[in-house]
Amino acid sequence: MPKRLEIRSAWGEVTLDFTDAVITHDSLDIDLDMRAGALKLVTRPGVVVDTDSLVTHYSQIKARRSGATDAPVVLRVRVTGEIEFGQVVVRAPRRGSAGERPGAEAAQPTCTRGRRRRSGSASRRTSRVTGATSPWPNRKKRSRLAKGPPSVHSK
Repeated sequence: MPKRLEIRSAWGEVTLDFTDAVITHDSLDIDLDMRAGALKLVTRPGVVVDTDSLVTHYSQIKARRSGATDAPVVLRVRVTGEIEFGQVVVRAPRRGSAGERPGAEAAQPTCTRGRRRRSGSASRRTSRVTGATSPWPNRKKRSRLAKGPPSVHSK
């Protein structure tokens, strides 16, 4: 792992996963210049992320604390620079991910083309061209002009 990273991104998402990283230094400096994107840092116990020096413009920082706070600090990540119209997310790995359980294999992605079943009574609209689903139910939208011009009555 290097001592310093420079990340320059516009309209993109950058994910850095430290769960299985071979840590050779005690600190990592990330110089960030991001526009309309997201920086996601997946950490493990012992990795501390400092975002106090990051300048934000219409952006948000979501830093979740891990449950194991008694772990010794093995890596300090300091994020500096600037982010506009984006977000920085610091989180632990998802439960059930392959990196968390030894010997576990990653789940194969499932095909979600066409109609997808959901719990509850909400229906989904499915595109016949791309197979993408929309969370809004099928409803016919009528404009005011489709109903005809407004009627005018005079007496």
